[in-house]
Amino acid sequence: MQSAVGGSHPFTQEEESRLGLLQQRADGGGSLTEAESLELSQLKRRHHTFIEEGKQLLRAGTRAQANGGGTTTLEEGEWSTSATLSRAGKAAYFWGSLMATALPGYVGRVTGVTTDFLHWNWITDNVVLGAIPVVTQVGSSGDHLSQLRAQLDERNQTLGLVIACLEEEELNGFGMNVIQFAKEAEWRKLVNSQVEYMHVPMTDTTANASLAAVGEAVMRMEACIKQRKQTVYVHCKAGKGRSWMVTMCYLTTFGGMSFAEAVEFIRQKRVQVNPSPSQRRFAEEFPFRFAQLRSLLDINKADGHHHNGGAHHHHPHETCHHGTTAAP
Repeated sequence: MQSAVGGSHPFTQEEESRLGLLQQRADGGGSLTEAESLELSQLKRRHHTFIEEGKQLLRAGTRAQANGGGTTTLEEGEWSTSATLSRAGKAAYFWGSLMATALPGYVGRVTGVTTDFLHWNWITDNVVLGAIPVVTQVGSSGDHLSQLRAQLDERNQTLGLVIACLEEEELNGFGMNVIQFAKEAEWRKLVNSQVEYMHVPMTDTTANASLAAVGEAVMRMEACIKQRKQTVYVHCKAGKGRSWMVTMCYLTTFGGMSFAEAVEFIRQKRVQVNPSPSQRRFAEEFPFRFAQLRSLLDINKADGHHHNGGAHHHHPHETCHHGTTAAP
């Protein structure tokens, strides 16, 4: 795979995977062809540039916060966003990739990087798959919840459930308040005061959510769609990997599709989806594992009825924030 080196487009997930593969081979004493050695050098240079651009964005945002009259000083703000190298790297990657892929009206479309990419797409009449909505007005983009509410009104739909498949730090923009992202309070204030909100935290590019958490998510989706006749919004950062995985898990269980059918179905509606191998594997294995989980739950439920005279039922909002990164 030959990587572009012009630096005019974001460092992609495919390039990151390729960089890791080539570097692993080189570190392990494996031989690289001349072309592969050149490619590795180019990828390293592009990755360095990408991270530096992300850090510049972080510093610019911190300066803006400091100049806005808040209580956080520039030094304190820079320390909070760069407390550790790993966190700074994650923050840089978050902002760099978000600005290039999830703000189409602001960066992606202007530069031509994401000409046809929408912030969200209607996968079915009741399932919306997308990026994290931006509450702040940013150029010709942002103010996403107002736009989504208008679409819901046009379709005579009510948003009944939001599933957020990203880490808490991402929801908070890694401490930067220059751009405000939609969290539970914003969804309730700007879209539907009664909307159900479920947080299923996952690290970007991974599938490190438990079977139980994703199983609960798809069951809540089914209840929202079939019982309450409402719409679900599933999102991660850019609406390409983690939220794709959860949407796939729904379509291959309650949606009645095969894995291959669901993959193609989503890709036709949202062309920029780009799941990682672990996310594809989780989605492909999910129907079988979910069936086993439901069988176990049915057994436990029957046992509970026998011994306790009935299972304990929770109000939906008692577990709205359920989500775990425990091993499946």
